[in-house]
Amino acid sequence: PVDSPVRPVTFAHELDLIVLKALEKDRDRRYATANGLSADLLRYLNYEPVTAVAPTLAYQLAMFYRRRRGLVLTAFGFVFLLLAASLVSVGLTLRARRAEALAKSEAATAQSVTEFFWKAVFKQLTPWEHTNRVVSLRDAFELGERQIETRTTLEPLAEASIRLVYGRAYLGIGELARADTNLLRALEIRRTRIRLPDERVAEVLYQLGTLRQFQNRLTEAEAHNEEVRSIRARIFGADHRDTLTAAAKVASLRAARLPPAEAEILLQETVERLRRFVGADSSITLGMMNQLGMVWLEQGHPDQAYDLFQET
Repeated sequence: PVDSPVRPVTFAHELDLIVLKALEKDRDRRYATANGLSADLLRYLNYEPVTAVAPTLAYQLAMFYRRRRGLVLTAFGFVFLLLAASLVSVGLTLRARRAEALAKSEAATAQSVTEFFWKAVFKQLTPWEHTNRVVSLRDAFELGERQIETRTTLEPLAEASIRLVYGRAYLGIGELARADTNLLRALEIRRTRIRLPDERVAEVLYQLGTLRQFQNRLTEAEAHNEEVRSIRARIFGADHRDTLTAAAKVASLRAARLPPAEAEILLQETVERLRRFVGADSSITLGMMNQLGMVWLEQGHPDQAYDLFQET
């Protein structure tokens, strides 16, 4: 018919089955009349299910898609947009809930840490606790450390925060073995309890990197600082001050093991980034400038080194 859709002439699967049905020897399985054959051909031309094909659900759906392709694609487009919007909404809701849960957890941790240091450390300094002897801050501090594991109500993340304080304090006064014990315990707890990337893990690793540097375990120090840089880059971005601070520590440790020419390139690139994103008057920038000046001095460029030292 004139109003039939234009369709390319192909020996499609349906057309093959129409022909086979027309040639069927069994009268019951053959078209009863020529009109039946004609009707099936018209259905074929109009993208409608033909009687020569088994009326399965998949076939019916395929024919509907052929007839209403534009409508189906539009409907799928709307469904996709609705699904995408729903996923975004669910994602934002979950993120908000995680942020709320994290805030509550951190508040509880901070409260536990505060209570610990008052009850286990500073309370020991009050005269009503020890009337017959003088308790120094160092005595109270060490007494508190012995109580960390005996306080069964202490939350693991609170213990990690307390261990970090002890680790940093012992690192500051040069008791490296005690700093090592506390920092490793803090890292173990936070790695177990916190999903990366998280600054709470990075801050322990940073202190461990400093400790390993003091212990002259430079390969480990570089590895710890590289992990800090990686974590912070994922959280804050590659050019954030905290990320670049860790990157500078990595560059400093690496440059100490490189030939002078390679160390010079690495240090120059690091100093340029620090000047741009952190500032020329930052202590980390000045430290890297000083190290670069030493490399220039070792390479026999005293004038360059002198100018840089003057600036520093």
